[in-house]
Amino acid sequence: MTKPKCEICNDKRAKRKCSTFDGQFICPSCCAELRNDACSGCRYYRAAATYEASKAAGRPKEDFIIEISEEVEDAVARALALVEKGNFEKAQRMLQDLEKRHPRNHMVMYGLGTAYAFEENFDDAITYFEKAIQIFPYFAEAYYNLGAAYQKKLDLRRCVHCMRQVIEIGRDEVLVQKAEDMIRFLEEAVTSNSRINLDEFLKAQELFDAAFSQMEKGRWEQAIAGFQKCLKIELDHAQSYGNMGLCYAQLGERSKALAALDKALEIDPRYEPAMVNKAVIERIREGEPLTSQKMKSVEYYREYPLKNRSYLESFRRDEDRKINTQGPTMCLAHRLCPPAGPGGNRRAGGNGSRADPVEAIKFRMDQMGLNQKDLVPFIGSKSKVLNRKRPLTLAILKGSVFWIHE
Repeated sequence: MTKPKCEICNDKRAKRKCSTFDGQFICPSCCAELRNDACSGCRYYRAAATYEASKAAGRPKEDFIIEISEEVEDAVARALALVEKGNFEKAQRMLQDLEKRHPRNHMVMYGLGTAYAFEENFDDAITYFEKAIQIFPYFAEAYYNLGAAYQKKLDLRRCVHCMRQVIEIGRDEVLVQKAEDMIRFLEEAVTSNSRINLDEFLKAQELFDAAFSQMEKGRWEQAIAGFQKCLKIELDHAQSYGNMGLCYAQLGERSKALAALDKALEIDPRYEPAMVNKAVIERIREGEPLTSQKMKSVEYYREYPLKNRSYLESFRRDEDRKINTQGPTMCLAHRLCPPAGPGGNRRAGGNGSRADPVEAIKFRMDQMGLNQKDLVPFIGSKSKVLNRKRPLTLAILKGSVFWIHE
C-alpha cells in the first residue's frame, strides 16, 4: 500500500506523524523545514538536536577559505564612508568594481549589502549579506545586518534566527548584547500586541506561511485547516481570517466567507483588504464559487499602514485607470510590524495609518452603483463631505456606514 502524500507540500510521501499538525502525516523535508523549539517532545526533533550538537562539538560549522586583504578592507571602508554621506552612486561604483576584482571577498559582499540597506533596498542587501556569510560562516556582523534587513521586511522568523546566530558565534560582546537587545525588544513587541510569546509567534508565522502556500496552489481546504492551526496559537490574527474568507468563497461557502471577513474586521476595523474582499463576495450567491475572480497577493501592513498609504485609495485609483485589480486580495504579511530596532520609533501594525473613512464610503458607493445624491439624506450636501469641505463627524459616519451595509 502506497503512503499518502504530505499534508503540507502535497508532493512528497508522508512518513512522519506530526503532533503540531494534529497528528497528520508529513514528509521529512517539511518536518525539517518547520521544526522549532515547540517540537521539543518529538523524537525527530531530539534526533536532529543530538546530530547538530555532535557536529558542533566535533568540527567547525564549515570548512572555508577567506581572502584577507588590508587594501580591500580599506577600500570598502572608504566606500561605506561615502554611503554614510549619502553619496550612494559613487559608493556603489567603487564596491561593484571591487566585486569584479574580488568576487570571493566577504568584506566586499558585506559592503555591498550595507550600501543597499542604506538605500532601503533590502532584497539586494539580503542577497549580499548571505553571500558574505557563505564565504565566512562566522561573520557575526553580517548575520546581525542580515537579521536587521529581515526585520525591515517583517520576516521575524529569519530575523530572530540571525540574531541567535550572532549570540552563538559570540565573538563580539558588544554585538552579542545588541542581538540580545533585539530579541528582547521583539519579544516585548510581540507580547504587547498579542497574548503569545516570541517563539509561539514564530511558530504561528510558520503555520501561516505553510497555509498561504496551500492557498496559492488552490488547495482551499488544506489552506483553511492551516489558517485554523495558526489561529489556535494567535487568536487575533486578521490575515488568517481574511484569507480563510477567500478560501471559503472559492468553495462556494458564501456565509462562512463573510463571517470570516467580519471577524477579520472585528479584530482590525481598518483592515482594508477585508473591506475590498467583502464587497466582492457579497455579490455572489451561496453555492457559487469565486472562481471567476482573479486573486493577487499584497503585504498589506508593510506596504500600506507602515508607509502611511491607503489601500482603498490605491485600489480606487487603479480602477480609475482601468487597471484590472477588481479581484479579491490575499494578504501575506503578518500583523506585527515592529519598529526598526531597540531605541527606534515604536510603530505596531495597523497604527501607522488609518483607513480613510471618506475613501471607504466612496469605495462602497462604487460597489453598489450609488451616486453622491443618494447619500444626501444621510450626510447632507452631496459635495461638501465627500469633497472634504465639511468634516465627517461620528454621527454622519455611523449613519452612512449603517445604511451602506444594509
